[in-house]
Amino acid sequence: MGKLWNRAAGALKDQNSIVMASLARRTALRRPDVEAVVIRATSHDESCVDYESVEKVYRLVRLSPNHFRPLIWAISRRMRKTGSWAVALKGLMLMHGVFSCRVPAVRKIGPLPFNFSDFKDRHSNSSKTWGHNHFIRAYFAFLDHKSAILFIDEQEQTPRLSSSSSPLMQTLELLQKLQDLLDVTLKIRPNSSITIAPLIIEAMDCIVVEIFDIHNRLCTGIVNILPRILEASKAEAEAALKIAARVRIQNLELNDYFELCNKIGVSNATILPATHKISKQQIQELEDIINGVIPVSPHHNKAAKEEPPSMLPASTVAKETRHSTIITDRWETFDEETNPANYAPPLLPLNNNLQHLQHRHLPDLITF
Repeated sequence: MGKLWNRAAGALKDQNSIVMASLARRTALRRPDVEAVVIRATSHDESCVDYESVEKVYRLVRLSPNHFRPLIWAISRRMRKTGSWAVALKGLMLMHGVFSCRVPAVRKIGPLPFNFSDFKDRHSNSSKTWGHNHFIRAYFAFLDHKSAILFIDEQEQTPRLSSSSSPLMQTLELLQKLQDLLDVTLKIRPNSSITIAPLIIEAMDCIVVEIFDIHNRLCTGIVNILPRILEASKAEAEAALKIAARVRIQNLELNDYFELCNKIGVSNATILPATHKISKQQIQELEDIINGVIPVSPHHNKAAKEEPPSMLPASTVAKETRHSTIITDRWETFDEETNPANYAPPLLPLNNNLQHLQHRHLPDLITF
């Protein structure tokens, strides 16, 4: 009876919000039609997501730049006013999807225009919602961090990770940014000791795709810089060593993370491959370069350019295609032109699977 009452009360709040929005005066930022679709996409209903309204939001983002500012304003206003964990989480997933629409304006948002760093559900007993609150705070921290990175890169006109003309240290700094972002993303996890709401599981489906995309870019970036390390300065080699050592630690964390996802029933975690490993031999090679054990000669550099050091163990099978694909015993990594993150949307129905999604053209979740 309590759940029915809460659902009815939430539906009434949403309807009242739509009515109030329709009565508001239209301005450059305030668009009643945009507010209405945002309210429907972030309803109080804890049991489902209005995917039709969600898709309308994404169509508005891609349709015209004129819709972007009113849309961000509407989402931000909705988030600042809510005390419902369901509305807050849907709003974060909606923002996550907006980032993935790959419109230039996304890179100009900067820190998110609302703050969930201390979010707390105001409508339920804290003993029931403390796990939701923690999840929302972590999800917000990730999106805010990502938005800030995109903004800084836009201001500084940072080149893409795939650019071979970038100075090596600049490429290493981009890899460090990705590692920082991965650390923040891995903090988004529900407490597996309590009953996890379906909406949380749905958000986790988005997160594991994001994690896969970040890790894939890290692996691709490290593969690309290994030949250049033989020509690197000691400072550059030391920075590369720290990155490689940190990837090995993060691989262990990724294994634990995906084990948790499998345990709680996150569907994408059962389909995405596990972690790609950097071998001890590769770590030792970087250490030898730093310590001068490996002599760096012009002949050695030339050979390194022609045949870059392998990221793969001896048992790995490599497959050559028009775009490079590296098949490992656990991960499959791609070059940036065929990034597999294109296969997953920002919001996934619980019964979706990647075979279905492969037929859709979908955007990256990261665009460094």
